[in-house]
Amino acid sequence: MKTNIYIGGEKNIDTILFNPPLKSTNEASFEIISDVILGEFHSGVVLLYELLSRISDPSIDIHQLYEDDDNELNNIQTFSQWEVKDVKSNGNYEIVLKNDSKIKNIMGNNNEKTINLIISSNDPFICILNNRSMKVNYSINNAEIAKYDSFDENWFIIRTIMAYNTEKNEHDVTSLIKDIKNNDKLCKQTIVLLPVDNLRICNYDIEQGLSWEKLAFQTYNSILCSEYLRMMGFVVITFGHEGCLVVHKNDDGSHNCELIYYPFKIEGDITQAAKNSGFANLLTLQTIIAKFLSEINNGSLDVMELLCKGIKYGLKAMRKLVITGYNISKNDTDAKWVVNYPFDDITKIINENSEECCESQESISSIVFDFANTQIRNKSISIREIMIPNDSLKTILENIVRKGFSKINEDMGIPLLMYGKLKSIDRTEIEHLRNVYHIIDNYMNKSNIKEPISLCVFGTPGSGKSTSIREIITCMQKNNVNFLEFNLSQMNDVKELHNAFHTIRDIGIQGNMPVVFWDEFDVSKTNDKFLWFKHFLAPIQDGKFFDGHAFRYIGRSIFVFAGGVFSSMDEFQNIKTNCNIGDPELKELKIPDFQSRIKGFIDVIGLNPDDCNIKCNKGMHCSRRSYLFRRAILLRDFLEKKLELNQNDIIPIAQNILYAFLFAKEYKYGSRSLKTIIDMCNIKPRSPFTISCLQEISALKLYVSEDFIDILNDTYDDNIQYIKKSKLKMPCITNSHAYVPISGT
Repeated sequence: MKTNIYIGGEKNIDTILFNPPLKSTNEASFEIISDVILGEFHSGVVLLYELLSRISDPSIDIHQLYEDDDNELNNIQTFSQWEVKDVKSNGNYEIVLKNDSKIKNIMGNNNEKTINLIISSNDPFICILNNRSMKVNYSINNAEIAKYDSFDENWFIIRTIMAYNTEKNEHDVTSLIKDIKNNDKLCKQTIVLLPVDNLRICNYDIEQGLSWEKLAFQTYNSILCSEYLRMMGFVVITFGHEGCLVVHKNDDGSHNCELIYYPFKIEGDITQAAKNSGFANLLTLQTIIAKFLSEINNGSLDVMELLCKGIKYGLKAMRKLVITGYNISKNDTDAKWVVNYPFDDITKIINENSEECCESQESISSIVFDFANTQIRNKSISIREIMIPNDSLKTILENIVRKGFSKINEDMGIPLLMYGKLKSIDRTEIEHLRNVYHIIDNYMNKSNIKEPISLCVFGTPGSGKSTSIREIITCMQKNNVNFLEFNLSQMNDVKELHNAFHTIRDIGIQGNMPVVFWDEFDVSKTNDKFLWFKHFLAPIQDGKFFDGHAFRYIGRSIFVFAGGVFSSMDEFQNIKTNCNIGDPELKELKIPDFQSRIKGFIDVIGLNPDDCNIKCNKGMHCSRRSYLFRRAILLRDFLEKKLELNQNDIIPIAQNILYAFLFAKEYKYGSRSLKTIIDMCNIKPRSPFTISCLQEISALKLYVSEDFIDILNDTYDDNIQYIKKSKLKMPCITNSHAYVPISGT
């Protein structure tokens, strides 16, 4: 049975204003001046029709529900500002969107227009509507509804918007969504497409990209809270160019959802890296979804599978658009400028011939969340915990060390955060790191803030507290950043603190940004408990301090307080209970005043089980297995450097040595212990890491628990978690050398 596709919606005309490069400077610019209009680009449904015609099966009939002429009622004219990204060798200009499109006029007036949707088809059809204006409303009358729900293969794919009245706290949608909501059959066969920002401006609580798990859960809850969206058969929410959430309403009224995402990215990463918001991205996604949904009559896949498959290809196409941009060239015949949508590149992506046109071969992953399960909803979801059951943990940890995390993650899709050399796959830590990144980035970009900003970093000794902040700021590629470190536990009096403030002030006067680590801020060399808190109140709040002679302004700076007594923010917040301090003393020490000035924090996960148990017992998201992944990732990094290997090389390490590093009970000084053991190893670059490379026992015992030696010798107790004794004879290590035990001895 033939499938027909009907396309309707507003036609967009992007007016391109372009000034060619000046010969003297070879620089180009775009200006909003009406008499230099050099070209028009038809987007909206016109672009949708042309793209779908190129990528769809030739046997599918595509029909227009709009008029070809520039009918005022069907027209939205946009006024876009562009800039030149690059001048190519062939003379074409690669352009990117500088500012988001501004609506010049909507239908020429402020009157609303309702268009009755009539589809003349006796065969199954897919109707694609690009209904982005509350001024242009499509409506289905009762006479048409019976015809539209006669086929299970009929589908509506609607790119729509929601509106929000702040005074009345009410939401509104287009009339088409209201008509569909009143018919259960049409609801079941409707796919609604919305950007997540549309939900945010409608007052739904969805935080800006901290972790995929949090984004998915908050978006899922927002859809269930919407009286319109929760009735639709499928709702597709886009997270920038980096991911989508598909929420499906089942026949019993329950909902399930699937997240499709780039594991190494989060909402906004691709756009920020490209410095280009692009245009027609959601329209491209909508078109590609329609192309795959048109294959439903083949019977090989169900709707959810086809929809998710279309979204994966759509995300690749959106990434191509936002990274590459568009080309503008001069027409030889009439000397007019022409904007070229990259139809050929998008077609190659759809046909899985994307090596030529995709800048990155990073894979796209997907995962199904059972948020309807009350037990799951009441705890924090972790993609890593879902993807890696206990019975496969040991193998995956081995492969992380031998092959590298990026290589083995192609099939798993575990979210990974990378800031320079800093890597994390723990959900809570990722959220903390991203939050601090945004705080620092916003502070550095706002020169009107004159006071210091304060952050806290907690973790066990050697967990990498200062490294975390250094890597975050270094990867921002900000100029004129100076790192300073002062250990407050070594200061004898307030004068030494004032000397530190003067040093910070001098760096700021030179035009640099001081990033100051106040190590062990919760420790005092004197008997005064929490001495330093009160001395930081004025510098943080007002940006000045009194040095005994006059008030001095510190200037813009970033204060990072690293804990020495407290290993987590939760412990620091419960200082009253943990340190047995009464309310009067609490106020006298100015502890609540100090805590209120902290803008963000990071709880760094260490290499030992207790580092995770502390956080887990406090009800945090941290998994009790997080320390094992931190060990594996750090061990891989240290061995790459020691053996002079690349990130794609396989590390040749003996299994018993690998198990000892991964499953020893304790590293006495955290990551410093692990790094010291690797540094002490007598191993040549690109050589196998065997037991003879290790130092003697007396040296190893300084840094790691004694069961490290037992695992090497295969003599450990059965209660060591995650590993079992090997049946093979392992080389054993003694005080001075390694040997292979002889049977019977």
